[in-house]
Amino acid sequence: MTEEFSICNSEAVEAAISLCVKEFYHKARRDDLLGPIFNKVILDWDVHLRLIEKFWSKALLMTDDYTGSPFVHHMKLPVELEHFERWLSLFEEAADATLPAEYTKKAIAKARHMAESFKAGIFPFLDKNGKPARHPE
Repeated sequence: MTEEFSICNSEAVEAAISLCVKEFYHKARRDDLLGPIFNKVILDWDVHLRLIEKFWSKALLMTDDYTGSPFVHHMKLPVELEHFERWLSLFEEAADATLPAEYTKKAIAKARHMAESFKAGIFPFLDKNGKPARHPE
């Protein structure tokens, strides 16, 4: 790891977070599974990217730039369980490629926790086969 990505250099980490977010969405927007959802829902990509950068800055650096709850927005999306697996896969690739190592682990752990929390909130029931479902059967 180079000195510019030292754990104490928050400016460099902020730049890496920005790069990570852009890298993730570059892939996600073109992805066959995720792209149609993102491209339909997000109307202003510049605003969305900045908001997500603020989210990850708060998650990784404890900044105060982001407020709100991402779950509220995600629960309305037409997502299925496989969307979360793809999202995690693409996010982990982007994090590995762009974030300093000490922040990569933290970001991936946060993303995995979010995915599990979102799945539990969006699919709170089990269907007759024991699989997560949005509604009781």
